[in-house]
Amino acid sequence: MSKKMFDFVIGNPPYQGENENNGRKPPIYNIFMDYTYMCANTVELITPARFLFDAGQTPKSWNEKMLNDPHFKILHYEPNSDVYFPSLSTPIKGGVVISIRDSSKAEGPIKVFTAYEELNTITKKILTITKDGVFLDSIISSRGTYRTTSDFFEKYTFASQRLGKGTGNMIASNFFEKIPEVFKTEKPDDGEKYIAILARVNNSRVKSYLQRKFVQDNIFIDGYNVASPKSNGTGVFGEVLTSTEILEPNEGATDTFISIGSFKTREEAIALQKYICTKFFRALLGVKKVTQDNPKSVWNMIPLQNFTTNSDIDWSK
Repeated sequence: MSKKMFDFVIGNPPYQGENENNGRKPPIYNIFMDYTYMCANTVELITPARFLFDAGQTPKSWNEKMLNDPHFKILHYEPNSDVYFPSLSTPIKGGVVISIRDSSKAEGPIKVFTAYEELNTITKKILTITKDGVFLDSIISSRGTYRTTSDFFEKYTFASQRLGKGTGNMIASNFFEKIPEVFKTEKPDDGEKYIAILARVNNSRVKSYLQRKFVQDNIFIDGYNVASPKSNGTGVFGEVLTSTEILEPNEGATDTFISIGSFKTREEAIALQKYICTKFFRALLGVKKVTQDNPKSVWNMIPLQNFTTNSDIDWSK
């Protein structure tokens, strides 16, 4: 072990940097953590806890490094940041954590963190039993799954300017509000030539109809799937995911939603909806979901099930 400048460092590093564009401020506490580990043999810090759940803006590679560091240990996790920082105008989503890294001790990596000992036991058992590593995140859409074709922008030349450079050809949350000329609000008689896109407009869910030829193919369009808001709840452990909705073949959604599964039958989608309501599912989603954000990455501790009538689970109940 190389000689460090200090034996011990204890502190509360700055959490965010400045953003000149008045956008979302980037995290910098991870940079301070790395540098203090270079300076001292033993480091104890209080920081945001989101990285423990592989959430937030810290790099995924850095999150993984910390969770697999055998010298890194959690002394205390507090989900309510107000306990330590009551004067903050905005609570720290995901809570705060007091951690210690001792380069002279190797107690084994955390790998998967939860604040509950019973849940730690459950997750370890699931990782052992689910040997093939098939979890629900394997059937969930990524951001930007529904996109328009190049022909779309050739026909609607005004669309690119109105949508802005940030979205590209993605059917984003404000797609239909920005370019209302491109869709129909009622299902056309020649419905097979159109695709219904689930969107949120003026705080209400609506289905708008876009010509099918202008939407790129993906693995979800031709099957039944369950749409869930990408932002759902607050991240409280065990909370219920509200307002899931079954999409039929030739239906899609803006990036306000994630699509789960691509099934041959509606019954399979209904079974998935039932699974989402169970305490088992909600507990395992809570391993990674500690904020309102609900991307596919937080579903990677929930075992994938057989949702057909051949399953060992009776989905009719």
